[in-house]
Parts: sequence; structure tokens; C-alpha cells
Amino acid sequence: MERVDVVEVDQPIVVQFVNRILADAVQRGATAIRFRVSREPLPDEDPAQVPAPPARVDVHYFVESEYVPVDSIRIQFYSQIANRIRIMASLDYWKMQKRQTGQIDVTIDGIPLMMSVSIEKVDKDEEIVIGIARES
Repeated sequence: MERVDVVEVDQPIVVQFVNRILADAVQRGATAIRFRVSREPLPDEDPAQVPAPPARVDVHYFVESEYVPVDSIRIQFYSQIANRIRIMASLDYWKMQKRQTGQIDVTIDGIPLMMSVSIEKVDKDEEIVIGIARES
């Protein structure tokens, strides 16, 4: 079982980011994490002033029966994040199929967790959903 440490300076930035998201979601009581590519303007942007907003990746936690936005990152980092999650879930990171599923077994703050991973093609992008369950 892999242990997730939120910040270790000797780890690559992408590893630190994914670990931070996993640990934060658990601490907030989330039962799922969603990484979704968005091409919509940000809420504070006027769509008329932003004819073609750059794509970004929105991160949401599923808490108390709804997805809550927690972060938005540049699209340039998506493939690194997706590949890190694929590696943690023992998925083939070079295969771009319609759907991949896997599992991450981790310990966060001394709590053993099982995280189910689903990576699915949505139009020409991907969506990653990580379900979080405490091991019994």
C-alpha cells in the first residue's frame, strides 16, 4: 500500500500536486474527486469578451451529494496529472481507450483507503473520477 505524503520537496511537482489533492479531498470528507477539461469561460469572465477561452482542468470534490469546485489548472499540466494517476492505479498510461478503470490503495494520515479510478473519453477530452472509500 502506497503512503501519500502531502509535501516532500524531493518529489516532482506533479506528484506533490496529486498527493495534495488526494489528501485534501479525504480531509474534507469527499467521496469522489473529478478532473474535468473545461473550455467554458471562468465565472468572472464575460463570454462576449472571451471568444475562445483556453482549455483548463477543473477539479471538483463530491461532498454531501454535490460536486464542489476546488481548483482550476492549466490544460498543459493535464497529461502529467493523468499519467501520475494512471501509474498509481496500475493502468497503461500509453493506451488511450474509451474507458480505463483501476484502483489505488493508499494510506493518508494513517487511514487506509481504497480509491477506485475511472478515466473515460468525453468527446475529444478525458474525465477522471476517483471514488474514495475507507477500507473496512
